[in-house]
Amino acid sequence: MSLRTKLLVSLALVVILGISLASGAVYQFARDELEASKRRHLAQEAEMLARQTEAWLQISKSNVALWTDLPSVREVALKPGNSASVAEVCDFFRRIVEIGGVYQNVNLMGLDAACLASSVPSRIGLKRMQQVVATRWYFK
Repeated sequence: MSLRTKLLVSLALVVILGISLASGAVYQFARDELEASKRRHLAQEAEMLARQTEAWLQISKSNVALWTDLPSVREVALKPGNSASVAEVCDFFRRIVEIGGVYQNVNLMGLDAACLASSVPSRIGLKRMQQVVATRWYFK
């Protein structure tokens, strides 16, 4: 093999090696940037979701606070045996569930954990429900 051929082969190998190294470096850099971008995007999404959830919880707490001001809800809480008031509150809770699309059900619980009114009226007075609710940390 002539000197010229050896130099051309050597130069070709150097060029191929240079292109390969450059391509590998660009690939690694692009991959790292994509992963970092993905992490930043996920962090932003999580932060936005946390803010939205917090806002929803505040609105829900405000709604529940407003419900306690309703005369029919107060009457059922004070006199749970009044069937007309219980029916009115159950209907109100049912409409909240149907229209709002947020809650699965709404229950008014007494201090003894008994269900006084509910969007599902068959729950009123259920002993099993009372036993379960009474054991929950937020009810004690």
